[in-house]
Amino acid sequence: MELDPGNIQRPVRILRRSLKSLTSDPPMAEVHNLRTHARRVEAIAAALMPGGKKQKQRLLKTIRPVRKAAGVVRDMDVLARNARTLARHRRNGSVARLLAYLSSMRLESARELFEAVAERRSDARRRLKRFSRQIEKRFHENKPQAAGDGPGTEAAMKLIRELNSWPGFSAENLHAFRIKMTELRISCNWPGTQTGSSWMPWARSRRRLAIGTTGSNWRRPRKRCSTLKTIARH
Repeated sequence: MELDPGNIQRPVRILRRSLKSLTSDPPMAEVHNLRTHARRVEAIAAALMPGGKKQKQRLLKTIRPVRKAAGVVRDMDVLARNARTLARHRRNGSVARLLAYLSSMRLESARELFEAVAERRSDARRRLKRFSRQIEKRFHENKPQAAGDGPGTEAAMKLIRELNSWPGFSAENLHAFRIKMTELRISCNWPGTQTGSSWMPWARSRRRLAIGTTGSNWRRPRKRCSTLKTIARH
């Protein structure tokens, strides 16, 4: 089944809006939204613009610092959420002090995120708009192609080989695996890509295996939880 170009353009549009509306102290959902869609745009660019093309590099150079800054704020939100669970085990004021510390760190990280966005907002939104137009143009240019002739075939085959030899899932490589899966899904559904009947079922089974093997705890690295417990003891 072919993918509607609007579905691929949607993360680009959402990211453009997020960059425009970001405040100096954004709520947790807004930070998560910004980070998630920045990561998706990076995956789309990697899948549809393979190689070291200048346009892709300029786009990624603008987005990555914002995504990384959003990741720091997101870490503070996750740490604070985990810290609240420690209150069931600690009856003194250590958890309250920890939460106050994380809150101050969150404010500092949010300011750094706001500054990173403010510095790059104009360039990022302009490049994202251009990228969205390129997606639609390439979609229509490649739609008449015979199966197997599209630009996504080579990228998809490369990803298939990489994922097929993926080592056992761990806290260190799960996130990278999920990113590769997103790139594969985009490549497989691009017009002219030879998807066949086995690629996407295979990919979905690998994804279910990853989620079932790791569970939700590995989305929040165990190091964060151990760090919280260590701080809370003091």
